[in-house]
Amino acid sequence: MSVLFVNLGPEVANDLDNAVSSLEDSPVTERSGPDLGQVFNEVPELYDRVRPSYPDAMFLDLATIGDLSATSDVLEVGSGTGQATRSLALLVRSVTAVEPGAELWFAIKATEVGIHAAGH
Repeated sequence: MSVLFVNLGPEVANDLDNAVSSLEDSPVTERSGPDLGQVFNEVPELYDRVRPSYPDAMFLDLATIGDLSATSDVLEVGSGTGQATRSLALLVRSVTAVEPGAELWFAIKATEVGIHAAGH
């Protein structure tokens, strides 16, 4: 299994640290309205249709940076409807896609090509 770690650089790391610190200092409040983490799960076909796709060159760069090859096994966490999953599957031996949203997971299973979808 190949694992890719991306170095975001010190500026991004500092911004993330500051954001986390400000959240830790803020009181937790009750939110009203939809759970934003589930919005795309409620409309997987629409999400898949209108979400811009990733450029092929990005996956070639990812394969180079991550030293991925046709013998690599990849774990993708938060795979959505599988847009990136399908592109990765063309470059490696296998992709295990983990998606906590049940409807998004079913969308991956419906288009599965060389992909092991894990989730619901």
